[in-house]
Amino acid sequence: MRRTDAGDTVASVPCSGVGEDARQDRRLAGWCRAMLLLTATAQPAWAAVLQVSDHGTVQATVDAAADGDSVVLAAQTYVEQVTITKAITLEGAGVGQTILRAPAAASLMQSGGNWTNLKNQDVFAIIGVKTGTAGQVTIRNLTVDGDDQGYLPDAAYPNKNDYDFQGIGVYDANVIIDSVLVTGVRALASDYGFGPPDVYPDEPAGMNHNASIFAESAEGAGTHTLVVRNSTITKFQKTALLAWGPTLVVDIHDNTLQGYGQTLHSSGNGIQIASSNLSGGAGTSGDRRGTTGAIANNRILGFGHVIPEPGGVFDPVTGFYSNGSYLNPWQSGPSGILLYEAGAGVRITGNTITGPGIHSWHSNLTSSNGGYSSTGINVTNSMNVTVTGNRISGFDVGILEGAALPGSVFNVAGNTLSANDIDIWSASGNDQIALRPHSETIAFRQTGNGIDTLSGFGPGDRIRVIGFVAGSVNGMIGSDPVHMTDTSGNPRINGYTDGQPVVDFTGGTVGAGDGSNVPARSARVSISGGITRLHIDTDGVDGPPELVIDLNGPYSPENFVLAGDTIGYVATPVNIPTLSGWGLMLLSGLLAGLAGFRTRRLAPESGS
Repeated sequence: MRRTDAGDTVASVPCSGVGEDARQDRRLAGWCRAMLLLTATAQPAWAAVLQVSDHGTVQATVDAAADGDSVVLAAQTYVEQVTITKAITLEGAGVGQTILRAPAAASLMQSGGNWTNLKNQDVFAIIGVKTGTAGQVTIRNLTVDGDDQGYLPDAAYPNKNDYDFQGIGVYDANVIIDSVLVTGVRALASDYGFGPPDVYPDEPAGMNHNASIFAESAEGAGTHTLVVRNSTITKFQKTALLAWGPTLVVDIHDNTLQGYGQTLHSSGNGIQIASSNLSGGAGTSGDRRGTTGAIANNRILGFGHVIPEPGGVFDPVTGFYSNGSYLNPWQSGPSGILLYEAGAGVRITGNTITGPGIHSWHSNLTSSNGGYSSTGINVTNSMNVTVTGNRISGFDVGILEGAALPGSVFNVAGNTLSANDIDIWSASGNDQIALRPHSETIAFRQTGNGIDTLSGFGPGDRIRVIGFVAGSVNGMIGSDPVHMTDTSGNPRINGYTDGQPVVDFTGGTVGAGDGSNVPARSARVSISGGITRLHIDTDGVDGPPELVIDLNGPYSPENFVLAGDTIGYVATPVNIPTLSGWGLMLLSGLLAGLAGFRTRRLAPESGS
């Protein structure tokens, strides 16, 4: 017998010579070859477990480790930054027990001495990972605490967007983050002199940087995978979890991301996958598009900011009203999940995503001069994304396709949507949207849509058409695009009282027709091969339709009702002829046979 490098005990066998029994000899030779192959391919497994107590600091222990080793952190607080360049495991004693806390902002060091990201920002990570190999790094069972140290000194960074403060930063490496709490990776609004804290306590700064978990894999770096599971992110700034780069694949599942419920200055996203192409820019800027993977079964809670309606005393210097309201036409709102120029086939499934529950008084999605909005899932210029089985509530738009690539199909099905101003809004592709038996609002722009196919359109559902003429606010036009007084003398936001819809179907009709000529403010209905096509005029002028929608199944013109900027569903009555004798008996038997079956969509279900 002998021991391999892997520590396994194997039998020593003769691997030459011929036995007396030829069959036995062949069996022995085959077994021998298998053992030789096993011992030849066995890898050394002298992986070590290193204790921080033996080396003084976490960084010193990591430096002493080799690929495959584990660095074990005791149940205590370590105030330091750590840089990992080897395929090791960093293991704590548990969340809330082992805490790796950021030093004071003035003492933070640039990770790796000179690391920058594809946005050409200097990187200051509490745990920074860059291996340059295909090895696996695992970080688990600990807390990473940014301690609100995300405002670096003005002397070093007068422009705060020139750096990125990160809880865990991953660069061209394969990393698993498992059972980790990341918190406090942010600067505060008070660092910039913003307030008032009595309206929005614990307010993060609104600068476009600082991510709790960040990962990138650059073009030409080889494929890398980021796995984040069973983890929690709280008290973040711009983005809770940000991942970009064309060679990065993500697997983000079973995590909890806790937002603020409502914020004034921050437009922080929950999970953002991919971003724009910065190639040709300064320094190491590069292509951040093309990230692929899956986002599944996460709880993304309390995301979205709430700007109070104008009221009180307006300060023309700050642009604020005394109650904290302001209008910034260039600031859009946050998203629970944002895909921006991601790679093909990203899957978003089974997530629970909640917004602030208060709709924006001035939404950039429905207003020609910008504003604010909050979205549950926002998919922009990302090919063939699938969004299924998610629960989304409390947003301006539940599921938004902000922009579509040519040939892309946006697949939306089986999502539970509630308390959203608009539930689903798709862009220019020929998308597939399956509705559930709830009351849902599906929005389209006045022009520039593809031909979407809707399945399950029924009671409580409505199609809303949004216009964007100059001065429109929330799809409405009126005497004042920001603030006005209604006919009773009460202050109201334009678009909620006296405003008129930009696209107004009032006075229009619904009838049969092939769409060759649709009267102003009207819709025409045609059926072919089990598909009902709606031909809709949105410009108020007789002629070809500006909007075409396909509905799975047969519908008649009587199934649609026009009201303001919406097209709703109404059930058509069933005309039962007067029967007697055998005819009445047959009908009674038929109805009795159908008893107990629930006809689809008799009434909206709870939660709609």
